[in-house]
Amino acid sequence: MKPFHIMAKPHGPICNLNCTYCYYLEKENLYAGKGREYRMADDVLESYIRQYIQSQPAQHVSFAWQGGEPTLLGIPFFERVVELQQKYANGKTVDNAFQTNGTLLDDAWGEFLARHKFLIGLSVDGPEGIHDVYRVDKGGQPTFAHVMRGLDILKKHGVEFNTLTVINRKNSYRPLEVYRFLKEIGSKYLQFIPIVEQLAKEPDANGLVLLKPFSSRSSTTGLFRTSGASMFRRSTLPWSRGTAYRRAFAYSLQPAAARWWWNITATCTPATTLSIPTIALAT
Repeated sequence: MKPFHIMAKPHGPICNLNCTYCYYLEKENLYAGKGREYRMADDVLESYIRQYIQSQPAQHVSFAWQGGEPTLLGIPFFERVVELQQKYANGKTVDNAFQTNGTLLDDAWGEFLARHKFLIGLSVDGPEGIHDVYRVDKGGQPTFAHVMRGLDILKKHGVEFNTLTVINRKNSYRPLEVYRFLKEIGSKYLQFIPIVEQLAKEPDANGLVLLKPFSSRSSTTGLFRTSGASMFRRSTLPWSRGTAYRRAFAYSLQPAAARWWWNITATCTPATTLSIPTIALAT
């Protein structure tokens, strides 16, 4: 068996932000009125960790946690994660990564993440004026200052991090500004995800309005065009320290990729790794 990777969402779609482009927040509608407990139950968590470790043929096992916002689960949940991983490691080495908006990070989180060598993916869409257009809290208020405070916590405690940036109407026209900002804040692994979702004219029976990202009809979002013949692979996972893991989730850049990326890659330094999607440029 070849090594494989799973991304776990132990808190489902629950998040403390209300990013206007988020595809996952509306998934709460699937459980509306059912008294759903989104938090992963302890017996499920233990079974998942045990089976995932046992199923890996290699001696190194990488766990990836996402949401929603995983920090809403609190430090005790991830202390339990580490405890169970140690219980079932059976001589294998185990590491962890999770994607976060960074707004809830404090010194307690920083100390825990550093002690257990978590790799953190930080969601940030660019400088303040760009980031705050879509990444807002439940009250519609900007979040950039809170994210930067979380980043300072990661740096203070020496926690390894990379960045995940959503390419949208606002930042798709300002690539160099975004790239230079990400370099300035210390990101060495840059991940980008283009927005390509389409909205349904009417919600479905579950109240969902986001359609599949790949459609036979072209649709334009910012500089990007998607069609049935122009698909891309995307990941929302922090890049792992392991080369094989990075390769497994890396995006490919084909010759037809947008000029957006040409401007960025022309200025990349050897210390920077870009995670780039295959996209088509809207002419």
